[in-house]
Amino acid sequence: MHWSYGAAWGALYGLVQGTLHSPALTNGAVLGTTVFGSAYVMLPAMDTYDPPWEYSPKTLATDWSCHLVYGLGVAGAYRAIETLRD
Repeated sequence: MHWSYGAAWGALYGLVQGTLHSPALTNGAVLGTTVFGSAYVMLPAMDTYDPPWEYSPKTLATDWSCHLVYGLGVAGAYRAIETLRD
């Protein structure tokens, strides 16, 4: 499920980036932050995760940084594919 969810967000990133043509690095950071935020809205609502205020700032920062790496990785992959295509 986690991989499918990430792939779906990556596909959405591709659609947005292909339409807007804005800086990939910025959009990658926005993607990672958006996925992080949506997880802390959806998962507690499904009762599979605690609300964010029940986690320490260090835990939240670590989780956010992992999502930033994901977003920047997606942006880098998109940029590499776009470069090959040109």
